[in-house]
Amino acid sequence: MNFKTKKLYLLMLILGTTVLTVDAQIKYLIDNTNSSLIVEGTSSVHDWEMKVNDLKSNVVLQFNENKLAAIENATFTCRAEKVLSGNSIMNSKTHKALKAEKYPEITFNLKSVSGLKVNGHSIAGQATGVLKVAGIAQNVKINFSGKINPGHLFSISGSVPLKMSDYKIDPPTAMLGALKTGDEVKINFKFLYKNL
Repeated sequence: MNFKTKKLYLLMLILGTTVLTVDAQIKYLIDNTNSSLIVEGTSSVHDWEMKVNDLKSNVVLQFNENKLAAIENATFTCRAEKVLSGNSIMNSKTHKALKAEKYPEITFNLKSVSGLKVNGHSIAGQATGVLKVAGIAQNVKINFSGKINPGHLFSISGSVPLKMSDYKIDPPTAMLGALKTGDEVKINFKFLYKNL
């Protein structure tokens, strides 16, 4: 390789690196092992919680000069039958209330992000998207915070209150109606993503 060719090769390498540094779009996939989604609720007897297993999610982030510029896309899916507690009766009643046989998937699709704040590796904002549960789709707003290491790991957490009645879900009952669950639940999530 002569001097002129080396110089051209070096210039192309610098330009290519600059393009990646200035403007890059990176897709992240959820790390199921290190992520969690917990549903918390109340009842006439005691508070309860259920864990959602087998999460599927991906996020597309836009970077400008190695700084997060925008969250371009985000999707989430889980199976209704994977909403589980340590009680088989509660599991059965929950899956029936969620109409899991007819509507096996719970999904979320991002529409927009507002108030995105980036401070070093920390981020925060509000996501607006469509959450579909038991066949009913509703717009939800989710406040979130997280940390990001461009091109490697991305973590995000938050919580969102929901009413079962908004999704035409009858709050489950037990013990011949003596135990009645409250209409309101809170979804707490901690997701870790890795770039593809």
